[in-house]
Amino acid sequence: MPYVKISPPTGPLNVFYSISTPRNHDAESVIPDVPTILFLHPLYIPQQIFYPQFADHDLRQFNLVALDLRSHGETEGVIGEAVYNPAEDVFHFMATLKLLPCHIFAISIGCSIAMDLASTHPDRVLSLTLCSPQSPTESEEISAARAEIHEDFLQASGRSDPTEISSEYSTLEERLTVVGDYTQYRAGLMAGLKNVTFNNEMDDLALALLESAAVQAQEHWIGSEERIQEGVRAAISWPLHRKALTASQLSKITSPVSIFYFTEDILYPVDDAEALADRLARSGLEVTLHLVSGGPHYGSISKAEFINPVVREFILSCYDDVDDLPCIPFTAESDGIRMKTPFDMILEKYDYQPPEAAEIQVLQFARS
Repeated sequence: MPYVKISPPTGPLNVFYSISTPRNHDAESVIPDVPTILFLHPLYIPQQIFYPQFADHDLRQFNLVALDLRSHGETEGVIGEAVYNPAEDVFHFMATLKLLPCHIFAISIGCSIAMDLASTHPDRVLSLTLCSPQSPTESEEISAARAEIHEDFLQASGRSDPTEISSEYSTLEERLTVVGDYTQYRAGLMAGLKNVTFNNEMDDLALALLESAAVQAQEHWIGSEERIQEGVRAAISWPLHRKALTASQLSKITSPVSIFYFTEDILYPVDDAEALADRLARSGLEVTLHLVSGGPHYGSISKAEFINPVVREFILSCYDDVDDLPCIPFTAESDGIRMKTPFDMILEKYDYQPPEAAEIQVLQFARS
C-alpha cells in the first residue's frame, strides 16, 4: 500500500492509499479500461472500513481504490488553520494518480465529500453510491451525539465532572482544547462509536475496525496541543460547520445516484435520505433510494451481502454495452468466495479472522 504526495488548497498531503484489482489484492496501479470505484470513508474509521467491499468477489471485477483522508489513518498531513475542502484533496489525489473518471462509493460524511466532488468536478465522477448520507446540515441532536462521544474523552481525562467543563466554555471545540490527559482516549472513542454508528451491535469485524481506527486516531489527535486542536478541526469543527450544496451546485452534478439508507440508523431519519433523493431528482438526476431492512449508520459493513450486488449492477448500468468492458482473468488470491484485501493484515492485528469459506457457503445457502 503506497503513498502519494499532493498539494491541494488546504495544504500538502502524503496520502496513504490502496488499490485492488482482479489481478492483485495490493496493486500498484489500476487496470486500464476496467471501471474504477473510488471509496471515501466516514469520520474516525479510515479505508479499512471498506473491507467487505474489497473482499467481495464480484466487486473485484472492478478496480477498487481507497485512500485515508486528511488527519485520518496513515495519511500524513493536517487541516491546520486553512479552510478544509476535502473534495479538492480527492480531486488532486485522482489527478496525481492519473485516475480516469471514477464511480464513487461513500459512507456517511464521505457522501458530502462525494457530492462536493461531483458538483465541482463533474467530469471526474461517473456515478455516486451514497451509503447513510448525512442531513444537509447537522441538527442539534446530531451535534449532541458527537458531543457525547467526546464527553467520554473528558471523563477519561481525569475530570470528575465533565458538565463542569461544559459550563466553562461556550462551544464543544473550546471544551476539547483544554483536555490534557488522553490516556483513555481509545476507550472513549470506542464507547461512543459503538453506540452511534453500530448501535452497540458489535461483531469481530466491527471491533477490529474500531480498535485499529482508535489507535490511528491517537497518532493524529493526541500527544500535544497541536494534535488536540487538529482532532477538534477534523472530528468536530468541520463536520458541524459544513454547508449544504445549493440548488445551483446540485444542478452541476451529472452522474446517476444510488442511495442506501439502513432502517436502524439512529443518527439520521429516513426523511433525510428521502429529501436528498428528492432534491437530486429535481435537479434532473437519475436517483434510486434503497431502504435496507436493519443495519446501523455504518450498515455498509453488516449489510454488505445485500448492498454489494446492487452496487455492482448499478455500476454496470452506467455502460451502454457491458460486453465491451474488458474481461480480466482473476489472479488475485481468493479462498473461492472471499478475496484477499489490502486490509487483512491490520484487521488480523486486532484479532479479526474472517469466517471459513465453508461457513460462508452455509450462510449463502440459508439465504437462497
